[in-house]
Amino acid sequence: MLLCAALLFYSSTGFMYFEFEANPDLTWGDAIWWSVVTMTTVGYGDFFPTTFWSRWLVGAPTMFLGIGLLGYLLSMVGTAMLESKALEVKGLKNITSENHVVVCGFGSEDRLVKLVNEIQRESPDADIVLIEPEIDELPAAVRKLGISFVCGDASRENMLEQANITRARAIIIQADPDESGRDVDDHSLKIALAIRCYAPNAFVVAECLSPENVRFFERAQCDSVVCVAQMSEQILVRELQDRGVSEVISQLTTNARGKQFYIINTKSGESFTTYRDARKAYAKEGQVPVGVRRDGSNELLPADDFAFNPDDQLIVIAAQRPPQTVTRS
Repeated sequence: MLLCAALLFYSSTGFMYFEFEANPDLTWGDAIWWSVVTMTTVGYGDFFPTTFWSRWLVGAPTMFLGIGLLGYLLSMVGTAMLESKALEVKGLKNITSENHVVVCGFGSEDRLVKLVNEIQRESPDADIVLIEPEIDELPAAVRKLGISFVCGDASRENMLEQANITRARAIIIQADPDESGRDVDDHSLKIALAIRCYAPNAFVVAECLSPENVRFFERAQCDSVVCVAQMSEQILVRELQDRGVSEVISQLTTNARGKQFYIINTKSGESFTTYRDARKAYAKEGQVPVGVRRDGSNELLPADDFAFNPDDQLIVIAAQRPPQTVTRS
């Protein structure tokens, strides 16, 4: 870059020095224009050296050196771009995103695609970063979703730093059900502990395969622990008694179609004080409050005169997420 700038200065100055006497109307803008056109071998012909010294002391060096330096500069830029893309594809590039979602664990291609689709339906503008040590690069189907990739073990601090996890708004620890449940939960627990040490304020949702391990994830201060195995027997029995229950649960927990469950915060205000008031307030928007979450427990379909506490959350069924704060008195 410095050599190109030096050559541009030399050729422009030399052109003005030798050509100005023969062409008094020549300006510095004309000289610089001629230098750029000559260095890039475009050669418009609107300006050209007419004197002997201008041709051989200025024009010839500019032509020979200009194309060489410019070609070298372009090759360096191209190489840097290719190397940056290669590092990104191979999961070796540092993540600079902020307020992104980090997924620890590939699981399977189908599961990851469904997970990313659910996140993008809920937050279309969210950047998603995958941390996974067992793949060299993202499969084509996953790469099309526009997610970033960090190749490494999420329980290692340098991998968490590479994923810029301290700037993430949420972390999902995904288990691989194809492996031994105990081994997978142990590794997921290591990841949770590493995240808590490196990013103590991060919001962490962990998937647990064995119900007896849930308490360990809670002790590791995961904000939420999902154990599908805890619910499988209940869903099977409910489906036996009421056919279609599993489809209802599936629809209420996916962003792909229909309406979903949402848990939203409330704050002091003027709209409602009781569950009856909340039902009336949300009915105007076509939304249905179905319960209240208080101190980590759910109160489903409480009595109409159920009074809200300051830190209560409202459980709502709606087509899209209601406002995160709803005023109430």
